[in-house]
Amino acid sequence: MTPESDANLLRQFVEQQSDTAFAGLVARHIHLVHSVAFRQVGDAHHAEEITQAVFIIFAKKAATLRHEQALTSWLFHTTRLAAKNFLRGELRRREREQEAYMQSTLNEPEEVVWPHIAPLLDAAVEKLGETDRRAVLLRFYEGRSLQDVGPALGAS
Repeated sequence: MTPESDANLLRQFVEQQSDTAFAGLVARHIHLVHSVAFRQVGDAHHAEEITQAVFIIFAKKAATLRHEQALTSWLFHTTRLAAKNFLRGELRRREREQEAYMQSTLNEPEEVVWPHIAPLLDAAVEKLGETDRRAVLLRFYEGRSLQDVGPALGAS
């Protein structure tokens, strides 16, 4: 018996809301979607989340897909977009967590906070341009007054 084509299964799912047809499409393409997601995010658990999200999107948008369109290409493209969105969300989440952590440290005594802030401060100063870095180093690291910093940088 010849397996049904993606176009036929998609048609059955859209026209008859066939769970069997949808399950057949998922079974046929789940490895493709998961492997693309895994290559994008590098974490199996996150790849599983993305895979699930892609098939939810597919279920919602199935009626708008052309039956002759290559489902494999659509799933590949959708998986890459879902993975990029996931990574952006993870980055934003980490930034919010870092900000919350920094806010919580404002209420702690200086001797507790300083060991956590010092490496971040030095890394931030390192990223400054040469003039700005020299100004910060002279003013805050060497403790010079603004009257001393200006002439050292060639400014009034």
